[in-house]
Amino acid sequence: MIDFHTHILPGIDDGSRNSEESIQMLNLEQEQGITKIVFTPHFYANRNSVERFLKRREASYERLLSKVPEELVKDIQFCRGAEETGVMMLEMPFCQWDDQVVRDVQTLINKQKLTVIIVHIERYYPYQKKKEFWERVFELPVYAQVNAESFLHFRTRRKEFMLFEAYNALLGTDCHNMTNRIPNMQQAREVIQKKLGTDRLRRVDELGEMILP
Repeated sequence: MIDFHTHILPGIDDGSRNSEESIQMLNLEQEQGITKIVFTPHFYANRNSVERFLKRREASYERLLSKVPEELVKDIQFCRGAEETGVMMLEMPFCQWDDQVVRDVQTLINKQKLTVIIVHIERYYPYQKKKEFWERVFELPVYAQVNAESFLHFRTRRKEFMLFEAYNALLGTDCHNMTNRIPNMQQAREVIQKKLGTDRLRRVDELGEMILP
């Protein structure tokens, strides 16, 4: 079971504040049966150079590894995105998409040769009054990811189920801390199993292992 979207690395973005909180988050992931975690701290090109970001991310990762208990390292595989896996988690604009957005995604796929996963697609959908551009993006060879948290709100999760099924989406917790944005994969999977069945969870796990073997 893979958590494709996390902010567990300490002190690098608005996620975990320190290694102690990160280890608490990892313990909770382990308890929920997570076997692979993709560390996906925010990268903003207008605030950071790639080189500076990677240096900070590596320092955060090494700091965490130096404190993680051995059993966690043994039970969970840690992944650090593009240069380790060729997989890029892509945040999209929170506005109506247009031709430029489509071209930008095409460039990442064709020129950078990356496997692109568009994160928390449920957050962008309400902005897409012109569905043409949404459809053009998802006609590209991209994968979609839906946040586990979105399945835990009864009044809004109908849309999430629709998107999850329509785009054969992956799951990620998008966890940030141990207070209001905790790792919650187990709770979401229980809701999905009740609504869509065990086979649907098996298929999402198989897709995840295909992308991140």
